[in-house]
Amino acid sequence: MTMLLRRKRWCWFAMVWCLIGFRASGLTVFHEAGVGFVDNQNHKEGVCNGVDNIPQNSMNVSSADDLSVLSRAEISITGFYTPPQDQTICSGSSAILEITSNEKAIDLKSNQYISISNNSDINTTVHNERTIALWFKVDNSSSRQVLYEEGGGVNGISMYIENNEVYVNIWEDRTTFGGSAIKKTIQSDKWYHLAFVYDGNVTISSGMNNFKGYLNGVEFGGVYDSRGENGLKGHSGDINIGRSGGSLIYAGDSSDNNSNYFSGQIDEFKLWNKALSQIEIENEMDNVMTSVSDPKMVIYYSFNNDSEAAIGNVEGDASHDGIVHNGGNLVSETPFVPTIRWHDDNSFLTSRSVSPAITTTYDYTLTLHDNDTQGSVTVTVSEIVLSGDVTDETRPVARDGAIDLTVSGGTLPYTFLWSTTDGAGLSSGDEDQNGLGNGQYEVLVTDANNCTASHVYTIAAGANRDTDGDGITDDVDEDDDNDGITDCEENGLDVMVVGDLFIESGDASAINDSEIRLTPDNFNQAGTAMYIHRLDLRDNFIFNFEANLGSRTSDGADGMALIFHNDPRGTAAIGADGEGMGAHGIANGIVLELDTWYNSHRGDIPSDHGCIWKSSDMSIISSPISLGELEDGDWHDVQVIWNASTSTILYTVDRVLAGQHTGDIINDYFGGAHAIYFGLTAATGASRNDQRVRFADFCDLPSFVDTDNDGTPNSEDLDSDGDGCFDVIEAGFTDPNNDGELGDVPLTVDANGLVTGAGGYTTPADTDGNGTQDYVEVGPPIVFTQHPSDVTLCEGNSISFTVAADRGDKYQWQVDTGSGWENISEVGDDVYSNQTTTTLEVSEVAGLNGNKYRCMVSRNDCYEESSNEATLTVNKKVRTLAIQRL
Repeated sequence: MTMLLRRKRWCWFAMVWCLIGFRASGLTVFHEAGVGFVDNQNHKEGVCNGVDNIPQNSMNVSSADDLSVLSRAEISITGFYTPPQDQTICSGSSAILEITSNEKAIDLKSNQYISISNNSDINTTVHNERTIALWFKVDNSSSRQVLYEEGGGVNGISMYIENNEVYVNIWEDRTTFGGSAIKKTIQSDKWYHLAFVYDGNVTISSGMNNFKGYLNGVEFGGVYDSRGENGLKGHSGDINIGRSGGSLIYAGDSSDNNSNYFSGQIDEFKLWNKALSQIEIENEMDNVMTSVSDPKMVIYYSFNNDSEAAIGNVEGDASHDGIVHNGGNLVSETPFVPTIRWHDDNSFLTSRSVSPAITTTYDYTLTLHDNDTQGSVTVTVSEIVLSGDVTDETRPVARDGAIDLTVSGGTLPYTFLWSTTDGAGLSSGDEDQNGLGNGQYEVLVTDANNCTASHVYTIAAGANRDTDGDGITDDVDEDDDNDGITDCEENGLDVMVVGDLFIESGDASAINDSEIRLTPDNFNQAGTAMYIHRLDLRDNFIFNFEANLGSRTSDGADGMALIFHNDPRGTAAIGADGEGMGAHGIANGIVLELDTWYNSHRGDIPSDHGCIWKSSDMSIISSPISLGELEDGDWHDVQVIWNASTSTILYTVDRVLAGQHTGDIINDYFGGAHAIYFGLTAATGASRNDQRVRFADFCDLPSFVDTDNDGTPNSEDLDSDGDGCFDVIEAGFTDPNNDGELGDVPLTVDANGLVTGAGGYTTPADTDGNGTQDYVEVGPPIVFTQHPSDVTLCEGNSISFTVAADRGDKYQWQVDTGSGWENISEVGDDVYSNQTTTTLEVSEVAGLNGNKYRCMVSRNDCYEESSNEATLTVNKKVRTLAIQRL
């Protein structure tokens, strides 16, 4: 079965392709009417490539040969063209909707050409009819270039280009038919269809030409030559596409022996041993066939599925195959350019870019040989939608911010990539984030289609807190939780001796109530005084002390340092002597130094100076700053300031800045811990000095004391020991509304945040006298030494129930009459008395049979224990009746 594509021409503003279909019920034969043509790059109506007066009238098939051309079965359009495919794109991107052609042409350059073997079907015998046709696009039409030739200097035929004209030529006995070659003007880089027809059956009496040339299906010239009545003479010699194989006859019967290689593209080469009519040429010029049934077609090269070495003959006779010499590429550009009509914008673009905001279906019509094929392509938009619930930090550097991310849209699975330039605590590949510091956090979400979405979330820094909400922020408030116990006391700073707050090690020792000597005036000394409490970097703090670096100047060394650290050794940590100043080697820390020795190899400066460095390796964090002469035997004021909201630590000596650093100190140096240790260190080496520190007010020191280890320091915890009893009660103060704060509402406080008019602020209670105040001590249980006992008696009697308990200070008797336990009221009851003492009195037991009694014993209104229950059994009295005899 013959299968082909036929393109019908009609002049309009774009190329329209028509389909003559292969019906399921069998072969469908179409007769075409009209010869208009649309070609985006080649043809215009009326004047197509310079050819005027293209016939526009309908045509009729009048011969068997015509019918054989027009009755070939057509293949589906998808056989030669790939329709646009459904696509999935990411939101905001574009998709290319494209119909692509599977058609190819051969591209010949330089010395590339195709040769065909001598054959009786083509050149070596006499032929009475011949049609040769091809499509071509020449790179430069000015030079002489051979499209096709067979024969030589005596007999032959050719198609060639010269001086911007295309020629068809037949010559016998070295003389051109009709005396001159037939020619037509052409342009470079433009597709043309060229054909010539020889018909030896035409006689001079018919008044018709027996040799004609056609360009784009329109005759552009013809001659009659009587020699043609005898058929084309046989002529051995070369048969070539794209060059001259020997001496050929050209216009004016000139000849040359040059190769005259063609440079450009050739497609759809066809050769018949019959003479086609103009109508047949018009129809055949656009036929792309996959097989041939016409016995008079000798050669058909489609250039679609051939290798670069050989060109297969679709007609089927392998002896007519072409051989490609010196290369030659099959390229996708051909004269068969498809056009697709899009319904949404009425365009005729074969390739277009669309950027739908939502999933959209685009309908189109593809036309080929007067038959429309409807289709559609769907562009699915994959859009990832992000939303997130943000939890800000509760306090400066609390690192308790969070982002709960929600992702919708796109295609599962998702991957996550978080990043930050100023925040802390990220787990970059997790969807949700916790434990974040303040800062900006960006997430990039990628779905299975590699679509992405990103968003930036901001965690706000926690403000300086006002734990008790009294309008005085904690950094000023002397009672952060309004429990009547000062922060100084709850932080364990209400001491009189410096030795109670610092643990001395090495060569350090406390020499009076407020002063510690870190190193005596000896060589190679190292002393450390570690603060017994930790500091909380979530809160701002400022503290002061005085430093004495000794009186040796030129030979004095080495200075002292403040060490903030999270070393696993805690308060037992100690570092190296000499230039290490007792701090070098302590893990996870930073050092604020008062350096009195010039160590040039460390980047020191010659004068006494301040500098911040990393404790583990002494790498410098802030540059040295001169502090003048520190080894003058005087006391120097040192102040340390921590700003939690900006993560800035700085210190001054005699009000001169000694060092400052801003950064993620918690993660960079303390391993993520916010509760850290603090100490003072000093050292000597080959030089020495007596180096001391002293404190004027211990309450000035920052502290993080957390008795119950619940993460809340005692100064902010209403129940510091976690025993279920408010500190204010255990301290022995009043809390009428049982809210854990001193006094009743509304509270009033002074400028220092101390509650006024409600008492408190005296020494908290230590009821067992063991030296530990009750509010930081989980008390021992209440122990009953006597429980009430069951009682049985008669009506008209009274009774009492008694308990005895250690460590109880309040008693409440209860009764259960069958409906559950209830407190026995002290008011309006004539039967009971002493309901809140160790002994309950019952004045009359009548009517109380079966009642149960117990006593609830409590301490500090918090701890409460129940005694065993006792049952009261009441018997009725027995009456004696006397009977008198009569």
